[in-house]
Amino acid sequence: MNIIYIFLVLILLLIIFFRKIDLLSIGAIGLIIYTINCALGEVWIERGTNSYYYYSNINEKLYTIVCFQLIFIMIFITLCDFLKKKYKFLKKIKLKTLHHNIVLSEKSYQILLAISYAFIGTNIVQNGISVFTLSKGDMSLNFFFSLAVVGSLVVFIYALLNNKKKLFFFSIIPLFLTLFIGSRAYVTTAIVVVLVYNWEKIKFSIKTNLKLFVIGGLLLFAILVYKEIYIYVKDFDFNKVASILLNSQTYIDTLSDNAESRVVFSIYNYVITNNFQLSNVDTFARVMSIFPIANDFIDTTLSVRFSTIMMNNVFNTTYGLASNFWAESYAMWGIKGIFLAQFIWMLVLFKCNKYFYMLKNKSCFILTIASYCSFYINRLDYVQVFGMIKSVLFVYFIWIFSYYILDLLYKNKENGKLGNGYY
Repeated sequence: MNIIYIFLVLILLLIIFFRKIDLLSIGAIGLIIYTINCALGEVWIERGTNSYYYYSNINEKLYTIVCFQLIFIMIFITLCDFLKKKYKFLKKIKLKTLHHNIVLSEKSYQILLAISYAFIGTNIVQNGISVFTLSKGDMSLNFFFSLAVVGSLVVFIYALLNNKKKLFFFSIIPLFLTLFIGSRAYVTTAIVVVLVYNWEKIKFSIKTNLKLFVIGGLLLFAILVYKEIYIYVKDFDFNKVASILLNSQTYIDTLSDNAESRVVFSIYNYVITNNFQLSNVDTFARVMSIFPIANDFIDTTLSVRFSTIMMNNVFNTTYGLASNFWAESYAMWGIKGIFLAQFIWMLVLFKCNKYFYMLKNKSCFILTIASYCSFYINRLDYVQVFGMIKSVLFVYFIWIFSYYILDLLYKNKENGKLGNGYY
């Protein structure tokens, strides 16, 4: 079965290679990366040297499911490209926008970034320098810190799409702060946006823009390598950092033994092999997590976080694990849940591509969610996905409130001028 998997991956890579990079292409690349252990035929979660929390050959049923997932995304991409070409979908849309609306929009994004910095500053005042040694878990539990990072990511996308250099520079700083702490998701999402935007702008395939593709690939690889050193960076132990970076085994391990994708795929393999199922109540709790605090009123038998279940109830690991979106979909609704979730995911990515060149205020907020989920969907759980959506909506409410306040002030100012002129 691994030969069939490799064959399908090569076909999918060829399809991607000869088309322009968009969110669907990024999604396909992510799916390949997080299922790449199918080529090896086995998965494991390490406990220590020659010791494992979990070790198994890949289940034949999982091979079949993954192969159909690859075929599904191939067909979907091919069909979308055909429809776009035949019916000329997704033409660039030029919207007529009043000048004062453009100005107010930009000022609202400036306010959003200022509020994001205020949230981070408040954390620093309250916690001191220890804020820079937060774990990824602590950061995700810190509501205002998470909002600050999401807000900065939204502003980053706005600045990129509208060529606002100062906003672009200042929005990057909080993203790199999260990278310093050890969370790579936001910087990776930013790289995804840059890659897709540049391909949308120049409208060529990877074949004709290999240099940009290589640079983007190297940046993503550098972020993967950072996982091996971020703890020592936070401790300012640069001698250890240097020794790790100068060791060629580090780069081999990044792509093999220590690969996050292997752990994520181990979860998928366990769930399929053991037909792991969630109760109806646990499934309902995950669906309801789209609403704020809804889970507080639902008495679940297991944690609402699928990664926590895998960590504490299945593998009993001493360190945190990522999740697997497709495994959780199976645990809730079986095989049909996997392919229904994949179809919705692909459809969202296809629909959201247009927002890279639609001059609408909501574009940056939609692209934040879509870009985040394009690559990282494989290692997320439903609560994380819904959590990101809620965070972006909260940030959008901050932005829209700022916009309407500024618009009100602008109209009052204009009415005042008219009044003075009349009298």
